[in-house]
This record gives sequence, C-alpha cells and structure tokens, in this order.
Amino acid sequence: MLISIENKFQIMKALKFLLLFGWVFPFVMISCDDEPVDPALLVKDQTDQPTNTGTMTALVDGDLFTASSMSGTYSALPDGAGYLLTITGIKSNGEYISIQMANPLPGTYIGNNNTAPETNITLSYRESLNDDVFTAYDFIQFQPSGILKITAFNLATRKVSGTFNFVGHLPGAAFPVKQVNSGTFTDVSFTLQ
Repeated sequence: MLISIENKFQIMKALKFLLLFGWVFPFVMISCDDEPVDPALLVKDQTDQPTNTGTMTALVDGDLFTASSMSGTYSALPDGAGYLLTITGIKSNGEYISIQMANPLPGTYIGNNNTAPETNITLSYRESLNDDVFTAYDFIQFQPSGILKITAFNLATRKVSGTFNFVGHLPGAAFPVKQVNSGTFTDVSFTLQ
C-alpha cells in the first residue's frame, strides 16, 4: 500500500487540524459557560470616587464640636426601597456625630422619625467609642427630638450640605441627654456603595 506524497500531506493536515481542534475545543466550551458571577467578586465602579471631604460643626452641650475628618456613603437599601445617605463627622478622640437619611432631597425633616426604611432619618452622637449612642428620639415620651435640613444634595458631584439640631437620648432612659445645636455640614462628599 503506497501513499503518495500528496496524500501524506493531506493526512498530515487533517491530523494537525484534529490535534488543534482537540486542544482548542474544550477551552472554547469552558469559556462559553453562562455561570452567574458571585456578587462578592464584583468591583464597584471607582471612577471619579471622591475622597471624603467637607466640614461638620455643632455645639454639644454648649461645647464646640468640629470634625477633624468626614465619612460619607450613599448605598442601596434592601428590597429596592431606594438609597441611604450616611455622613459622619469624627474627632480625633473618637467623638462623632452621624446623620443617616433615606432617599435624601433638599428640605426640612423630623429626625429619628422611626418610620419605614425608605423614609428613615437618624441623628446620633457618641462621645467616645466606649460610650453609649445618644439618638434624636425620646424613648420615654416616644417622640422624635431632632430637625434635619438638607440645603443641597448633588448626586453628580456627590456632595451634601445642611443643618441639624437635636436632643440626644439614651434608649430607655430619661437622663442624661445631650443637646446638639447649631449643627452644620458643608460640602460633605460621599462615595457610592
């Protein structure tokens, strides 16, 4: 049985093709799999994410509170209820004032209204990381005790400004209270979470 050179050449081409096909086909099949991606592995768009900037001041029981650093986030609420803005002014000793507002827009609001997540507003103060948190809700009278005014909210520049006042209460206690007055936050930047 004699095979001509031309037939040998065609057989070699066919073997090369089968060998190449045998190596490439499994990779093509693996790469075409439609498996869902683990959300924990997704990276948020970090394009133009601002550093946390801005200022926050207030009088706490008559003493000046001036934040040495600011933190701000804007994150999705569960079940598609909108977004939650959280801004926190922090002093170097750990003392902080925190404001959370669902679906923020310019306007005046009652703080710590303890309503549904999509309309919740929380104002809080903590003297140090070892102390209890005072919130703008009187747990004895079951009344909110704070006012938050958003004067500017810009999602494009990711900045928010406003004013606040509240009487901070501890859960289940009539006293002590913290008077937080003349509170302002100006051009506080926030990141998208």
